[in-house]
Amino acid sequence: MMRRLSVLILGFLFTITANAQSTTVNYQLIKNGSVQAKNFYLLTLLQNDPTMSRVIETDPILSHIALNQKQTIVNNLNTSLDYRQITTNLKLTSQQIEQIGAELSKIYNQNKDLQSLVKYKLIPSKAYIHYENLKPRDQLIKAWQQDAEDINHTIAVYADGEKPNYPDIDSVSFNVHNKNYINIIKQATRQIIKKVGRSNACFIPSMTAALTFLDINNRNDAGIYEPMETTVNKAALQKANRTNWKNYKYTVLLVPGEGPDDNSVQISKGSIARCKLAATAYIKGLAPFIMVSGGRVHPYKTRYVEAVEMKKYMVDSLMIPAKAIIIEPHARHTTTNLRNASRLLIQYHFPLKRPALVITDVSQSIYISNMAERCIQELGDVPYRLGERVSLTSQEFYALPSALQINPWEPLDP
Repeated sequence: MMRRLSVLILGFLFTITANAQSTTVNYQLIKNGSVQAKNFYLLTLLQNDPTMSRVIETDPILSHIALNQKQTIVNNLNTSLDYRQITTNLKLTSQQIEQIGAELSKIYNQNKDLQSLVKYKLIPSKAYIHYENLKPRDQLIKAWQQDAEDINHTIAVYADGEKPNYPDIDSVSFNVHNKNYINIIKQATRQIIKKVGRSNACFIPSMTAALTFLDINNRNDAGIYEPMETTVNKAALQKANRTNWKNYKYTVLLVPGEGPDDNSVQISKGSIARCKLAATAYIKGLAPFIMVSGGRVHPYKTRYVEAVEMKKYMVDSLMIPAKAIIIEPHARHTTTNLRNASRLLIQYHFPLKRPALVITDVSQSIYISNMAERCIQELGDVPYRLGERVSLTSQEFYALPSALQINPWEPLDP
């Protein structure tokens, strides 16, 4: 009896996994690829929905919060002697976050337009899939709280100079200890006030501040080459529409980049070696596409994008057709090489029941097979499922829908 029960449980789990693998996302994201939408998708939905934007701007409690914050920012701008006095007012307080969440909950209970926005836009986006087991109203509130935390974290790192998760590559661009730094903050705050204008949306001042500080730090990495399906990946997607997937063992060969140590070096020896491994597998016909993954990462404030330089090398030196190469130019870590690749496989409607293959050097390949704990710590879960280990340098993986979850602690690649 116990054995039969075990078989039934395994069968049930297999069904769940198979369904997860076959999941596709037909919902079209609004403002697709913008830094704002990638970081604050709920707020982007609310701002761009005329009905909900009007409701939020005219709600007595929410508009009062916005007016008070705007007035406080203006009042303290010229009197503050410490830049943190200014940036503190640009953030959302815990009380404001709670008040706004409570009011959004009330509006949701009474407003069919907000209910529809949650049902047909917020939830299908899977940008907050970690909360999918909650009731729709509670998913809305959790999404609001996440966006608010994301805003405050971004201001803390790129205005206050607090350490990000990876200080060596993601830190603020200015010396916040310089006595003149307050002038930079004041100038940026004046820009923020101008951009906010007459808007009484309760989240606009703080969201505008977060986006402004990313901009003045030249940290709009999340939006480079976006929307990629109409720019750098357009030709590859046109090819994908004509691809007979049954002719290939793998959908794509993923190649994670390795940044050089020298700012003048465009592509590292490590990336070149990985590209050669992937090119050999491509020529053998293992997959119709190679996906190169890596952003502007190493060294600090490099102008070179790993994925772009790897594609150039593959096309110019290895003679791989450009239309067979998909660029993923945002990943900053090995964890996000796999997560972002999974995102693109889902968003580009590749057959998810078929495995993809990540090809890299032996050291990183072994690491990939054992980095689940780091994924959970940094991303909240493991956004892919590993398949078979094919060789010392290649590992199968499958994309999972949780790859679409926004990470509020990494504004350069959320």
